[in-house]
Order: sequence, then structure tokens, then C-alpha cells
Amino acid sequence: DENTISTIVQALHLQNDSSRGVRMPYYLTEMDEDEEKTQKEMAKERLEQNMARCIYVPDYSPGAPQEAPTDGKVPDIPDFEPQMGDVLVWSEYRYVDAYIVGQGGTLIRNPDRSDAGHLDIPLEITQHMTDAKRRYEGMEVLELDLRHDDAFIRENFGELPEEWKFTWHNDEELLITFPNGKEKEFLPGEDILGWYEGSLKVQSCFYVTDDLKDDDLTRFEEKYRNKDNPDDKYSWINAKPKLPSGWTMEPWAGDSNVRAMYRLKGPAEEAEAAVAAVRGFYEGFHHNISEPAEYESEEEEEDESDEEDDDDDDGDEDDEDKDVDEEEDKEDENGDVEDEEDGTEKNLTKKLKTL
Repeated sequence: DENTISTIVQALHLQNDSSRGVRMPYYLTEMDEDEEKTQKEMAKERLEQNMARCIYVPDYSPGAPQEAPTDGKVPDIPDFEPQMGDVLVWSEYRYVDAYIVGQGGTLIRNPDRSDAGHLDIPLEITQHMTDAKRRYEGMEVLELDLRHDDAFIRENFGELPEEWKFTWHNDEELLITFPNGKEKEFLPGEDILGWYEGSLKVQSCFYVTDDLKDDDLTRFEEKYRNKDNPDDKYSWINAKPKLPSGWTMEPWAGDSNVRAMYRLKGPAEEAEAAVAAVRGFYEGFHHNISEPAEYESEEEEEDESDEEDDDDDDGDEDDEDKDVDEEEDKEDENGDVEDEEDGTEKNLTKKLKTL
């Protein structure tokens, strides 16, 4: 019944500790590794470090509003003075009913771009910060929009153009949206400017498949494991060839008969170098590389892919027709006798299949 469900939800997502005097939603207990601090203690500590705070408003203090305001303004919360960037939450499970404090005491609703109750901090907030990444450390933020000159970007990616859009994902990647509409995720240290300059040129694309198993797979794991960290047993899974600047390699819809399939694309002028890099990476291992094809737009690239799929489908149909013909010829060789009318009908059927 509803009461049972409610009890289970609270058991899963709330930590009830009478010694704290407040209920602690799970997103707050995640911020308290020692599990010994109250909301007020955590809020005070983060304020002293000039970091954004997150509080569960209904249980923060006696007299705190039990529901979020509808006028878009920060409410009065006893013993709490909201600062720009603080997160105020009225939902016990995730950040479903959450708001970020904006300029002038306004409340900006959590964008929740995933529609799953995760916390996202929009540029509307972080445009007023030059160290947003640091301010929200320790908080469960799924997507954090950043200024081009945020301290984290400058330290890990260098100086980048103001007109680009930046979003940091909690999976440790920086998503950049470029003026030409292209998007790409980067890890710290990757050559962003080189990739973008290359994306403006005529592009080329090719595919590589590998079928690593048994001894091949064992040798591949040994060759590309992390030799500096013996405990890292799976580093070989993410091993990739060193490609020319502007080239990327990503998993693609593979054939069920091979272990993996990847699509590589980048500036056409470096296509040969990219193929050579892939060939060197897989040297000694079973693999197949397609011929590079040039294209000038994403639509043209999709057309090329569709044509390749159509060619494969046509090839399968031809093989099926060939198998049928061979079976019929085999029946003739085995002594099956047919009159002239039946033979004529069979020949006609073959011609129709061919057409």
C-alpha cells in the first residue's frame, strides 16, 4: 500500500538520526563522508571555504518554509542567509524540487536536463563565477556550465574562445559546443584548438573492425595494459592509436561477428596518416580497415554510410540468389528429369530473379 511504499522510500533515501535533530536526504549524506555533521555544520563549513551550499529547506531549521515559493524569490529561512549559487531543495529524493539562488535573490529552478532528478547548474548562475568548478566540488552536479575563463578550464585546457559554450560532466569530460554547431567531449590535456581547426576542413571517414579472441586477445591485453599500474587490469579496453590532430575514433554499430567496430573521422588531408596509425596499432592482430571516404558535411557523411549499408544488403541478396541457383543446378546433376515445359519455366524464374 502507499504507507508501505513511503516507508521503503524513506529507508532508501533518508538517513534518520535523532542525534542530528534533522532528517538527512541522501544527497546531503553523500556530501558528509564522516556522517557526523548536521546540515548547518556542513553549510557553515562550505561558506567559510567560499563554496556553494546545498540544504534541504523543510528540515534546516524550525520555521523554515515547507514548500518552495511560487513567486520566484528566495524565502526567509531562519539561521540561513542565501548566497548566489546556493542550492535550496524541497524534495527528499534527488533534486526534483530544487532551485539555485541567482542574482538579486531570485530563484532559478534546477534545469534537470536528464529529466531524472539530477542537479544541473546553468550558465545563468556560473557566468558570475570564475571558479565555478571549485565552488561546486563535493556536490552531486551532473552538468555544470562554465565560462570560457573559468579557473578549471584555464588550468586544464588553456585559453579558449569566449564564443564557445562549455559544460563539464561529472564523468570527467568537457563538452564544447562550437559556433558551427558541432559538439565534442574532451578530456584534460587534449588538443581542442587543433581538433576544431581540423573540423573546418574537408573531412574523411573510415571504419576499422577487430576480432580479437583467444591468443590474439591475450597478446592485445598484454601489449596495451597499464604497465605503470599493475592493479589497473582493464586499461587495454580504452587503448587507442595515436591519431593526427583533428581525428577522432569512436565506437560504432558493429557486426555481431566481430569484437568491435569503430568509426574514425577527421581532416581528409591527414587520412593516410590516420590509416597508418590504425594499421600500426593493430599490427599483428586480426583487423580490417575500410577505404577512407571524403565528405564536406554531416549529411553527406550519413549518405555515404547509407550507401555502404545498401551495398551490403544488395550483396546479401545476391548471395542468396546464388545459393538458390546452385541448389537447383545440383538437383539437375543428381538426375532429376524435367520436361521441356518445366525447364522453360525454371529458366524464366531464374531470369526474373536476376532482374
